[in-house]
Amino acid sequence: YSHYEQQVWLDEDAPKSIATRRALEEVYRPILRTSLTTAIGFGSFALSPIAPVQAFGIWTAVGVIYCLIFSLTAVPALLVLLQPRPRVQPRKQRGGLVQLSAAAILKARWLILGGLAAAIVAAPFGVRQVVVQDSWIAGFAPDSAFATATRAYNDNFFGAHLLLVTVEETPLTTGGQLPASKIADREFRLPGDVIEGATELPIAEAAAALVGCWVQISRDPPSETESYNEWSSWIEAVRVQRGADGTSTVVVSTPQRQGSPRFLLRLRDDETVAWKIWSEGIATPSQEAHIARLQAMIESRTDCRVGGVLGPRDYIETTWFIKHRLDADQRKVPERPFDLRGIWPLYERIRGKERVRELVSRDRLRVLVTVFLKDANYVDTGRLLDALAAYEREELAGTRLQLGYAGDVAVSQSLIDAIVRTQSRSLLLSLLGICLVSMLFLRSFWWGLLCTLPSAMGVLAIFAAMGWGQVPLGVATSMFAGVLLGVGVDFAIHLLSAYRASLAAGLDVRSAWLASFTRVVPAITTNALSVGLGFGVLVVSRVPANAVLGGLIVVGVFACWCGTVLGLPALAAVFGGGRRRDAGEAKRPAHA
Repeated sequence: YSHYEQQVWLDEDAPKSIATRRALEEVYRPILRTSLTTAIGFGSFALSPIAPVQAFGIWTAVGVIYCLIFSLTAVPALLVLLQPRPRVQPRKQRGGLVQLSAAAILKARWLILGGLAAAIVAAPFGVRQVVVQDSWIAGFAPDSAFATATRAYNDNFFGAHLLLVTVEETPLTTGGQLPASKIADREFRLPGDVIEGATELPIAEAAAALVGCWVQISRDPPSETESYNEWSSWIEAVRVQRGADGTSTVVVSTPQRQGSPRFLLRLRDDETVAWKIWSEGIATPSQEAHIARLQAMIESRTDCRVGGVLGPRDYIETTWFIKHRLDADQRKVPERPFDLRGIWPLYERIRGKERVRELVSRDRLRVLVTVFLKDANYVDTGRLLDALAAYEREELAGTRLQLGYAGDVAVSQSLIDAIVRTQSRSLLLSLLGICLVSMLFLRSFWWGLLCTLPSAMGVLAIFAAMGWGQVPLGVATSMFAGVLLGVGVDFAIHLLSAYRASLAAGLDVRSAWLASFTRVVPAITTNALSVGLGFGVLVVSRVPANAVLGGLIVVGVFACWCGTVLGLPALAAVFGGGRRRDAGEAKRPAHA
């Protein structure tokens, strides 16, 4: 429309259809280029693993292409049909002001380039201070009803956010054949290589891991004449004996109260029996103790917003307390594996099968430790997860226990990380794509680089402003890069397209820049103001994330405008860009 007005001002007596055609001839190339580069900028979101972000990028790019078709078809048709009258503004005064500004920029080109270079050098110091931080509560206004209610909940309870730590045991099952002569009243001797192979641990650690596991001795096949063919107990102690030939023997001891397998089964030394050892996860005292220590460690991390923890030990102690008729001295974990094994069936009878599934899997190999967090956020949750990873690496090695994570906090942590990290990666790909498309359309490395430079400067300026202003990079704020790349590159393409057309018309560098400013900069400024104000209304939002996003876009658009209007003319004037004529542009004189 700006070019249409200029054509009407040039020849007020010509039919409006002629002005429309001439305006369309001038701008259809830059409109095509800006639309495709904008689509690439938003299309970078399609690289995200998050489906809603992918949809945002893809359908915004589709919308940009629709706007391209509309701008090149419906808008010219409406101009011809409606024949709007241009704004009443003397072109000479308008052109004179813009040309004076252009002349001043060219004259101060070294000062401008020095200022831009200083800003680029200083920007990394701000970028280094940018941190990734986000939380769902921070997205609400501090005085909103939801934020107020959440604070009240955190003050009176453990916390509103849940991190579920899953503790899973790799099952231990081993067995084989054993001569009855290796079985004594309360112990039996097993080959060390069998135990070591079952756990894939050194023999000493493998033997220690057997304490609390269950053991079974049985005849295979069963005898029809004997009353008992099977005996089971739990392992009370294990020791390793080294032979003179270098072989190892694992001596397994069982408690006296479970009796003697040799006596109960009436074994003869010439018999061979089957043996089996297996673990039952949380029903094994040693594993339950490891989980209890893990729970205690988590409870101590109040610096990570931990408000409280509920784990298997809490339910075991309560169930044992109920079983002993509310005896306060019995609020504890039973010491014998036999008693610990019976806790969960008892808990199931008290609370029901569904409530047991909230805590423990059917095979007793997986349990949940529920961590309550107050005002959970990305940084503090990340520190807690790092502490859990270190604890697993240092304290749970050799225990066959592994940690996993679930719950709304774990989902939020993964979501924030995925969005921010993928947006940061796609930012570089988007810049590269825009630069390549610009080089392809303009058939010049120099011109393509110049088109991308203002957008890159705008993104750099925002990151630096975020670092110095201590604005964290989160889900909302990470979206600015794609938006800015899609919008900011338009300014440079329109200005450079007009400049190249002026060069093709035979003007020298200085005259070409003056003509280009007169024709394009007012429209670029209008565009920047409309986009800046459009996003700027978010600054008054009561949602902090929206307000920050709006402010960042305003800063970025202003940086892109400065990079285009100030930086590009100064760069071209100093380095001589554009002195060669571009045969690809129209050879007709420009209508300026």
